[in-house]
This record gives sequence, structure tokens and C-alpha cells, in this order.
Amino acid sequence: MPRTFVWHPSKGPAKTPKLEAPGTGKLLIKQVRSAIGHSWRMRRTLEALGLRHHQASVVQQDSASLRGQLKQVRSAIGHSWRMRRTLEALGLRHHQASVVQQDSASLRGQLKQVRHLVLVTAVEE
Repeated sequence: MPRTFVWHPSKGPAKTPKLEAPGTGKLLIKQVRSAIGHSWRMRRTLEALGLRHHQASVVQQDSASLRGQLKQVRSAIGHSWRMRRTLEALGLRHHQASVVQQDSASLRGQLKQVRHLVLVTAVEE
């Protein structure tokens, strides 16, 4: 019989579904300083954004206007105290509770830690 549960913190869903809402705004990103003399990590980040050279501009989706509904679909019983505290910080106090939150980098980091306990859906404003 194959193992269905692995006791490892990084094992879980391979990809978390993207939080997208229709009719969101656009964001203009412009590189104003050269990447020469900066770390390789910073240069790779600029390349990932689509900024290949000095004075380049790119238009991207504005994630600040996205809102998502979070619903706790699994209980926190049997999970670590950190996961329980993360769920409380998200506003999910009970099993099957739901809350609407604004999208941000910190929210995405929290959701990554408890992605197997919650369900995220996009909400139109």
C-alpha cells in the first residue's frame, strides 16, 4: 500500500492556484538605475520583471487591487502551533470559517504555509 501522507514540511501541493480577479488595474514598472555593480540576485529579479536594460519600462498586473476569499477547509487539530497561529492571523478562527482579505506579499507568504488547510477564491469588488 503506498504512503499517502508524508511528514515533511515542504511536501504538499506542487502549485498553489493563482489569485486573479477580473478587471484589475495595471502597474507601470520602470528601471531608473543601472544593475551594474549589484548582486546577481538583484539582476535576475530585474530580468524576471522584464527589465533587461537601463531606462526600460514594463506594464504588469496590479496585484494591490485583488481581493480573495479565504475559507478554512481542514481543521488545525494535529498541526503545529505555528500553523494554528497563522490561521488566526489570517482571521480564520474556526473550521469552515471564511474571510475576505486584500492581496499582499505577506498574505501570500502566510497562505503558502497553510495552503493544505485553506481554499482561496477570487472576489469581485
